[in-house]
Amino acid sequence: MNIGIKSDVFVPTISAARLSKDGKRMLGDKEDVTDMAIVAVADFARHHFGGKLEADYTTEKGYKVHVTVIPPKPGEVTP
Repeated sequence: MNIGIKSDVFVPTISAARLSKDGKRMLGDKEDVTDMAIVAVADFARHHFGGKLEADYTTEKGYKVHVTVIPPKPGEVTP
């Protein structure tokens, strides 16, 4: 079973669901994985790239992605 992850167009969420055999459609119930996806990208950048990551998708998607993980300041409360 393949799982797809995509940004939703009309609501500010990232969803995950099973993919069709051709990999073009999401099947069944979609699950909101917004927070998990964002934290996973931050952790990926922190663990493998010292907290800074640049991904170049200009050929495929027309954009670059820059991620910088900023740790909380001393005494700052985070949710």
